[in-house]
Amino acid sequence: EYIHLFAIAIVQDVPANPNLKIECLIVLGNLNLQEIDFSQLMQSQNLLHWIKDVLTAGKEKDDMVLQIIIFLSTSATHDELNAMLMCKAGVILALIELLKAKQEDDEIVLQIIYMFQQLLKTECTRNYMIKETETPAYLIDLMHDKNIEIRRICDYCLDIIAMVDINWATRIKLEKFRNHNSQWLTMVETQETNYVLNNESPDNEEADMPVYYASEHLTQMYQSD
Repeated sequence: EYIHLFAIAIVQDVPANPNLKIECLIVLGNLNLQEIDFSQLMQSQNLLHWIKDVLTAGKEKDDMVLQIIIFLSTSATHDELNAMLMCKAGVILALIELLKAKQEDDEIVLQIIYMFQQLLKTECTRNYMIKETETPAYLIDLMHDKNIEIRRICDYCLDIIAMVDINWATRIKLEKFRNHNSQWLTMVETQETNYVLNNESPDNEEADMPVYYASEHLTQMYQSD
């Protein structure tokens, strides 16, 4: 019953207690409850406008930014209307820009793509993410990330995208093949390069055959499947 007071504290400046905003965001980010009307809360206190300004300006510390992203994920989990409000307010585009700026910060990247995962679960926001943003392309890039948890969530998100969008499905399958077989492909490419540099060729009937499928052949193969 006091949830609106936390929202008010977030958007108002309280110089005497600079950590109050973060603490309120932490509380709201942990209220993962279906009965909370997050869309009404966001609109009544103009929270989305404040959030977009913070994410776009890039002036707040990473601790604040991280708690904002967690709160956004929580508020989008059970409230489809609120998730659509985020899309319309440009918050998702701000998150994508933040993803590019903070690509070396594993925790922020992880929370952003987890947020994307929540938005990909419902049809209206999923269509927005796939057709109106560059989200699929960034998820493909992050599929190669050194962090195993980032790779896991990216893989899950890309599976969702591939199931609903035939155009992205072909590229995703191809990129997953390349990622899974990257070591083998690198070895083969090195071998072919050595043949060219040394002016050598294998002394067998397989010399005229490609060692592995070219990308266009892979694409045709996946389309035929």
